[in-house]
Amino acid sequence: MKRLRRVESRAGRIGLGLGAFVLLWLVAALPIVGILGSSNIVWGEDNQFGRVDIPGSEVLNLPAKTIDVDVALALPGRGNATPDLRLPNDLSLSVTPVDGSAEPTITENIGSTQNANTDEQDTQRLVWHLKVPEGGDYRVTAGGDFSGYGLNPQLWFGDEPPIPGRLVPLYAALLTLLGFGVFFGWKRLRSGRRVDEPHSTADEPVPSLQIDKRTADSLAELGEQHARGGFTDEEYTAAKQALLNG
Repeated sequence: MKRLRRVESRAGRIGLGLGAFVLLWLVAALPIVGILGSSNIVWGEDNQFGRVDIPGSEVLNLPAKTIDVDVALALPGRGNATPDLRLPNDLSLSVTPVDGSAEPTITENIGSTQNANTDEQDTQRLVWHLKVPEGGDYRVTAGGDFSGYGLNPQLWFGDEPPIPGRLVPLYAALLTLLGFGVFFGWKRLRSGRRVDEPHSTADEPVPSLQIDKRTADSLAELGEQHARGGFTDEEYTAAKQALLNG
């Protein structure tokens, strides 16, 4: 019976822990990771530095930094899923300075397909990293035939958040686990310190063992009478206690 109660108690603790984990994951970790790691509120839009139609050419004012270049388009009939965005073989990009600045560096870096949030595009995919050495105006030329691939294709120039949206729940779960580990580690450390610390009796009253001469004489006389048989053991004990209590 006791073993069954222990099992039930353990199952209750596990259920309580899982409930607390899910609650913290939903209420705290998901919003934190979503906003700080994957939201355009913090990181800006993926096309914040400009868009260029494919094919097409535009002059964009680009800052001195490494910029993500995404292909964004509409995939007819995609539904709620996010199908893989295929890229044509003739997809190209050239970026040249307008005012004599240093030439930027283009590095291919194919990423995974993600959702795009505009009226004309619903799907995007990272294709290049563009390292701009000096801020200024640049002529951007995009090429490629997207017939049969999708509609309204564009190149987007901006910053992608460090955490893709699809990975937010996973990172939130890891953050929750980390929080649990820190909390229980701190709790165990405090518990260990309490065991190791000596018990303080500074605030506890210490009974005084000092007695005056009159009480000492009375106790001696009482002991002599008890030894002569004048008191029973019970009477002697009661009388002795009465003297000690004043």
